[in-house]
Amino acid sequence: MQGVKERMEALSSGMVTADDKSMYRALRRLEDIELVRSTTEKNPKGPDKKNFGLTHRGMRVLAAYISGYVQPVHMNSNVVELMEEIVDETK
Repeated sequence: MQGVKERMEALSSGMVTADDKSMYRALRRLEDIELVRSTTEKNPKGPDKKNFGLTHRGMRVLAAYISGYVQPVHMNSNVVELMEEIVDETK
């Protein structure tokens, strides 16, 4: 999770930060609405590693966002709730 957090902070010039619990909670909700999927990689030397990736539905939502179909998120918006709305619109 540390790599994801560092990348998010770097891309946002430090404007967006999150703790591990918040990140996992958001990813779990995105997984529940089928925008991301996860796999678990066994690690004999430590805790298992969880990998996340976009689903086809997640790619469509991202493409809609990038193409301007979806307006940018305000800093105080709940991103997961916004993604749920987008999924409903793209059904």
